Amino acid sequence: DKWLILALIIGLIIRMTYIAGPVKSDEASTFLGYIESPNILRLFWYNTTNNHIFYNVLTKILYTIFGFSLPIFRLVALSSGVLLIPIIYYICKELKQDGRFAAITLATFPLYIEYSTNARGYTLQTLIFLLTILLLIKNYSLLNNNKNNLIALFIALATLTIPTFIFVIPGIFIWLFFINYKV
Repeated sequence: DKWLILALIIGLIIRMTYIAGPVKSDEASTFLGYIESPNILRLFWYNTTNNHIFYNVLTKILYTIFGFSLPIFRLVALSSGVLLIPIIYYICKELKQDGRFAAITLATFPLYIEYSTNARGYTLQTLIFLLTILLLIKNYSLLNNNKNNLIALFIALATLTIPTFIFVIPGIFIWLFFINYKV
C-alpha cells in the first residue's frame, strides 16, 4: 500500500533528523551505568527503573560491534519506532479497519518521534506488545504450542525491557480467555 510506504518514509526521515540530538540525562545515565560498564553482569542489575534491561543488552551488542556513536546508541529505539508503523497498519487491517490513518499518525506524532530517538526501551516494549497483539488477532488457539511459546517469549522480553509490563499481562490472559471460549 502506497500510504504505508509514505508513512514509513516520512517516519524515518523525521526520526533521522533527531537521531543525533543532544543526549538526555536518562540516556547518559543508562550509557554510563550499564552499557559502557566492562562488567557484563552490570547490564542485568536492576537497581533503578532507568535500566531497561533487554534494550540495554541489545544496545551493548551494537556498541561492542560498532563502537559508540549517537545513532548506534539510539538504533534499537529508532528501528523499533519505525517498525511500529507497519505493525500498527497491519493490526488495523486484521481488525478490518483502515490502517492508513494509524500509520501516518504514528509516523508523525511528536511523542513517538521523541521515544524513537531516545535511547530507552519504550518503543521496543511497545513493538513487542503490538507483535503480541498481532499474534493474538491472527487465529489464536490455546492448542497451538508454537504461538503459546512465542507469546510467552514476547511477554518475557517486554517485561525484561520495562518491568511495568507485568500490569499488561492480565489483559493478555483475559483476551486469550475471551478468544478461546467465545464469552
